[in-house]
Amino acid sequence: MYKLLGQASPEDTDAATIITWPRSDRGATVRSIIVCNVTSSAATCRIFHPASTTATYSTATALFYDVSIQANGSTVIELNIELTSDAPYLGVQSGTASALTFSVYGG
Repeated sequence: MYKLLGQASPEDTDAATIITWPRSDRGATVRSIIVCNVTSSAATCRIFHPASTTATYSTATALFYDVSIQANGSTVIELNIELTSDAPYLGVQSGTASALTFSVYGG
């Protein structure tokens, strides 16, 4: 069973941090991200994991880029990445303001 590590529903189209892992003694494993489109039009999403202590969200740190989420639908993105003190950030971005909700699960 995994627990909810972070949740966000961006009100704009800027990339935003959904998780900053604060612990230096151990990391957290991100197992899945559920992306829910709460609108009646398709919307795209981006997910980022910078390999540094700086939250830089760009094509160089993208895990998923412009993935289309169907109208009123959800997509589960399976992952197995570690958030550590050296790479503590996970970022998300919606191509349409207020369209997507991101829920991150892991342990």
